[in-house]
Amino acid sequence: GAKALAWWLALCCNVRIRSVSDLVWSKFPGVCAYCRVSPHDNDICRDMKKEEGLNWEKLKAIAERDIAKKPGRLSEWQKMFHDIYKTEQDADYGPSFGRLTEEIGELAETVRIFPAAPGYFLSESADVFAWLMKILNIFEMKNEISLKDKGTIIEKSFSLSYPDYCLDCGDRKCSCAPILDSTIGRIAHEVPRGRSWFETSSGFLSTEDSVAFFRRNEQLDF
Repeated sequence: GAKALAWWLALCCNVRIRSVSDLVWSKFPGVCAYCRVSPHDNDICRDMKKEEGLNWEKLKAIAERDIAKKPGRLSEWQKMFHDIYKTEQDADYGPSFGRLTEEIGELAETVRIFPAAPGYFLSESADVFAWLMKILNIFEMKNEISLKDKGTIIEKSFSLSYPDYCLDCGDRKCSCAPILDSTIGRIAHEVPRGRSWFETSSGFLSTEDSVAFFRRNEQLDF
């Protein structure tokens, strides 16, 4: 959970999001983004999606009206999503991981088309955060975490994993190499041994072979 959240935050930083809390609050201002009630109502939600889809103007009005209720801590955000999207006792990880994967795919699309439609990122990144919270709530339900302690696990995990310095180099501003030695060591057993990667029999084309291939086939209609 902490690592997934950290990468989400890093992506938001790279596209220069001014405030991730504003980003999430604009789509989930204490209510479901579609039915605009808490807890979420399946029947109302289905009708709303058919009638008007995602109504940003109405969400904005709710966000401004209820700004005092906006969460200030990670645990409070998790509790807010718990209140909106109740976790059933028989909930399992599979469907939620499936939805999270789908939302990550849509978020990847927003990055690809970001220069043309930057606003698309705002909507899909909020969805990814919402599904991360859903999975955390399932985890806490399965581990019988009390409501008063909800969200404390991810807060503690995040603070331990990402203090105000890099755990590898110890610097406040990370000075590690782009690829850590520990990463190479971790994946080494997965790499086929005894190969030169750009030999004729290998899986990769050399630069020279690539140029020759495309020159040879540049007249072909692919």
